[in-house]
Amino acid sequence: MAKIDQLFSELSAEFAGAAYGKVGDKFLTVRELALRKNVSLKTAFAIFNVLKEHGLIVKEKKNYFINSLVSVRKNIGGMRLIGCIVTTLGSPYFATLVRCLEEAVHQFGACLLVASSEYDFQREKERIEAFVARGVSGIFVCPWADESEEEFYRTVSVPMVMIGRKLKSIQQKTVIVNNQSAAQRVAAHLIESGCERFAYVGQSVSKRDERLFGFRAELTEQGRELPAENIIHTDYQNHQKSLADIEALLDRERGGRLGIFCYHDLFASRVMMLCHKKGIKVPGEVAVAGFDDLPIAEELSPPLTTVRYPVESIARIAAESLYTLLKLGGGYENTCSYVNAELVVRESTKKQ
Repeated sequence: MAKIDQLFSELSAEFAGAAYGKVGDKFLTVRELALRKNVSLKTAFAIFNVLKEHGLIVKEKKNYFINSLVSVRKNIGGMRLIGCIVTTLGSPYFATLVRCLEEAVHQFGACLLVASSEYDFQREKERIEAFVARGVSGIFVCPWADESEEEFYRTVSVPMVMIGRKLKSIQQKTVIVNNQSAAQRVAAHLIESGCERFAYVGQSVSKRDERLFGFRAELTEQGRELPAENIIHTDYQNHQKSLADIEALLDRERGGRLGIFCYHDLFASRVMMLCHKKGIKVPGEVAVAGFDDLPIAEELSPPLTTVRYPVESIARIAAESLYTLLKLGGGYENTCSYVNAELVVRESTKKQ
């Protein structure tokens, strides 16, 4: 058995590197494999059975063909294991995404293992390596690598589906919300609501803030300005600092109604809390919009205008994409599925 395990490990690595061709290509005969690996025909027959068991080859008539470039390993009572790495489990959005992904993969007989990167690529890398060592069949990743770190994903030996961010240099199946388009709709809405000045509150750890890009682009398109001093990047986890940064924005000389777009609803709730504390009327003097449509959005006073993520659609498309990769094997097409978000208008931006 030790010999079979060793051979299977070698062959799995060779399949992942397409050493025997792509999915659908004719595989070696038993005799050819015995000669290549310098083993007996009995051992070669045994390893063929293991390859079939793990979904790497399939027999059609008298010949064997490559069925997958990645072993379909099973664990936990015969269920596949699927890894999932999100940015932070402390976010209601990511918690909901995990729940929806778990339901989606269960539909094709899989169990989800979950970890978070906490805005740290090294931590993400370690979690991915641990998942692979644990024997997952595939991984969902909300990637946190910068361009210099993206090469790591090429070394991962199981199929991956990226969620939320498209990498520049790596070919991977990606499911992403069109953040720029959604932010443009927020900007257009704030203009239509009568705002004369504009500000943005974003997360300091964001490496590429497409929400800011879209917001600023639409304002520019409509002849409005987003001054540099009105773009706040702060750390939500640092409660006191984020409050101080937002308060500094609100304390600047006011003239005309201010429209504030926040990276997520949690920032928006802090903006509104400080406005109430300082006697600034919302939406009279300041209109506030968020992103994610978290449960808190409807409970704020006034209820918050925000962008609603189609989380169930994201999870379904990501799960279907990974399932297709597992079934077809090796097809790492550089395709991106864009999902449109919805602007939910509530009283926090009501036209005055």
